Amino acid sequence: GYNALMAGLAKIALLPKGKMSIEAGGNFLLTSADAPLLTQQGDEWIPELEHKLRSFIRALPNVVEIKPDQDMDHLLNQRYRIQLSQFTADQVVSLPQGLRHVRIPDERGGSQVAPLVAEAMLHEARLLGVPIDVAIFNAGGARISLPPGPVSAAELAGRLLPFASTIAHFDIRGHQLRQALEGAIVNALELGGSGSFPYLANLRFHYDDLLPRGKRVKELLIKNEQGEWLYFDDSRDYRLITTSYTAMGKEGYDALLNERSEPALLGPIISDVFINYARAKGVLMPPNESLFDLSLQSAAL
Repeated sequence: GYNALMAGLAKIALLPKGKMSIEAGGNFLLTSADAPLLTQQGDEWIPELEHKLRSFIRALPNVVEIKPDQDMDHLLNQRYRIQLSQFTADQVVSLPQGLRHVRIPDERGGSQVAPLVAEAMLHEARLLGVPIDVAIFNAGGARISLPPGPVSAAELAGRLLPFASTIAHFDIRGHQLRQALEGAIVNALELGGSGSFPYLANLRFHYDDLLPRGKRVKELLIKNEQGEWLYFDDSRDYRLITTSYTAMGKEGYDALLNERSEPALLGPIISDVFINYARAKGVLMPPNESLFDLSLQSAAL
């Protein structure tokens, strides 16, 4: 990954009475002398042409060539690259088959990764003695599919779950949880926010987009501690665990802001929770059941 590919720079003049004026600026493409330069087919250029292309790019007014900073490079070597190499060598789990990740379910089904992340939050809470009824993980929190074979801590923390998201748990009334699910799905399917699609643990539902808003999530069932599926009760409180980002009501989850208890942080961030879960399992397999059923007529997948 990259920290930045484009940067906006502006020269701002500070004027009297707290005012300011932008005198110059624009968007700049960041590159470096050793950045890969390939043809449209992904092939390398012959050296003579590559030299001409780099000279042309370097002369463009909105291109900035970033040179290595020795102090920063020293800091990275001292503090981070050693830890990263240890993460890379730490083989956490084995995958007999790849785990596919998609945000919005398609003709092949939903994400095989996101439900496992939801299960991981439940697993960590139980280890810490925190009783939880339901877990929700938004699809955008996971970034890649996982290929078969051994998977390292670096792959899980750096590429699959790169956001240092904390995890919150709190009580929510059943009907508010139902509305949060609908809001997130509407946001994903109709408003362009595909990352909000909810993947769950201990909760299953049917969604019908032909029903009026507010009534589209139905046939909700919740799994108890004995593994039995029971009817969901809109009038009672459930203990929900999710990322702090989702708990803030982002991307259609605004009904979660009506929590019935003060949100409490679980402790570890989401990547550490999933690493702990994967390590405890030893082998990760795709979920053996889907926890949602979508009837979509007015919104195309």
